[in-house]
Amino acid sequence: MKHPNIAAHSLLLLATLLPATHDAQRTRARNAVPAVAPLRVDSLLFNGMRYRMVGPFRGGRATAVTGIARQPHVFYMGTTGGGVWKTDDAGMHWTPLTDAFLDNGNIGAIDVADSDPNVIYVGTGSASIR
Repeated sequence: MKHPNIAAHSLLLLATLLPATHDAQRTRARNAVPAVAPLRVDSLLFNGMRYRMVGPFRGGRATAVTGIARQPHVFYMGTTGGGVWKTDDAGMHWTPLTDAFLDNGNIGAIDVADSDPNVIYVGTGSASIR
């Protein structure tokens, strides 16, 4: 024989659980990150852009870089097969510095002395395994 209060107990249990479930759903909805619409850019903005070479042709992969804090457009680059290069126009033009001085073109570290920006420390070798 079925118990006459089972339906009443089930209804009471359901009524007790529903508010908690509803509150949890409301909390999740409130904490959800809103969807971000894709950024739309007018393609006419790119009409004047042209591709250009921004680095040396024979420098190879850059493995070390440094700059001079008081000279914001001066940078030095050490490469895996091209030695040390310098730019003083923020990368528009690069000049090789070590072609006449180093037999090894593989540069792994480079730094400028804090006390004198004319002193450049260069370490050969590379941590990158080929």
